[in-house]
Amino acid sequence: MKDALVPSLTRKGNEILNPWEISAAMNDKIAHASALVEFEERRRALAALNKTIAVRNETLIRKSDYVVAVLEGQEIDSGVAAEVGFAYAIGKRILGYRSDLRQAGENVACRLNMQVQFFIENSGGIIVSSLDELRLCLSKSADNRADKGNKGTPISNKQANYC
Repeated sequence: MKDALVPSLTRKGNEILNPWEISAAMNDKIAHASALVEFEERRRALAALNKTIAVRNETLIRKSDYVVAVLEGQEIDSGVAAEVGFAYAIGKRILGYRSDLRQAGENVACRLNMQVQFFIENSGGIIVSSLDELRLCLSKSADNRADKGNKGTPISNKQANYC
């Protein structure tokens, strides 16, 4: 899915800030820490790396103009749910992508988790079910959406955090 989503967003002039695109050096550090034999040493090394990655993710969400959340599966990934909540709390617009047609919410009025859906919609965002819809949302102005101070600002050609 990422293979289709990221290039299509980039073609629209968006800069993708993907926290999971880590450097070869970071991959080496993770491999080294994971291979440590002594449990406490491995735990400490991985905890430090976890914090580095989490701080980077926070920084990229803060830097982004909006967040594109991939909401696939019967249950939304807990990390994506946390990122959506954080992005909403700091006033970012959130666009959700969910091609999975199964109902994953608390009732028939929810496509997915009620709180996550609320955060996305109340941020001025929308949940779409196709990449074409997502591309269209990214190329349109947000004039007709409720939002937190970005009314009328196009959401294309901006920095997007991809979670």
